Amino acid sequence: MPRDTFDAEWARCEPLLRRAWGRAPQVWSLAAIRGRAGRGDGVYFWPGKRSAIVGEVARGDLGAAFNFWLGAGERAELFDMTQRIEAWAVATHGVTVFLVQGRRGWGRYAGKHGYRRGGDFFVKERR
Repeated sequence: MPRDTFDAEWARCEPLLRRAWGRAPQVWSLAAIRGRAGRGDGVYFWPGKRSAIVGEVARGDLGAAFNFWLGAGERAELFDMTQRIEAWAVATHGVTVFLVQGRRGWGRYAGKHGYRRGGDFFVKERR
């Protein structure tokens, strides 16, 4: 998207993204995430009408995965957006695996959209 559009959409969606970002330990600041997405540096930003998603493509020797990194807003809109993002990721990056980390309650809804529980997620922070 054009830079001025990106800047306006990020500013509009930033409060949503900030809430999602603050729910889990991070190694990237929200400002750095914005910078990477704005430069097209492997991080992608999708604004919705009432929601927003940030994600990244991870490549390995067995294929590519798309990590839905930050998502916040209206649940139904988020999952509508994921369908378009999944199609884009498959077509442009050959992605075969999609990863979502989120609160436990999202699992019921994610299951209706083809996602399954893929294990537990453990965090240890060193400060």
